[in-house]
Amino acid sequence: MNILDYTNYRQFLFDYVNNNFKSYQQFSDLIGFISNSYVIEVITVGKGLSIKSARRIGKAIFKSKKKYLHFIDLVIEADHS
Repeated sequence: MNILDYTNYRQFLFDYVNNNFKSYQQFSDLIGFISNSYVIEVITVGKGLSIKSARRIGKAIFKSKKKYLHFIDLVIEADHS
């Protein structure tokens, strides 16, 4: 899966977590969130993702600056415009 193929960051995160981790908690641990409830609410309920959290997630999962910036742009478009 490639973030550049996505127009919805929530759908990307859903696919990414389900294809790479056994649980939301495992993903939350990778990005340094204490609880998995925030990640679950962002992905499944549509809670807004802060720019700070988006950067944290992006830095943890993207090695490419282009992919990282696309992810941030998707978050800004969905939650901050």
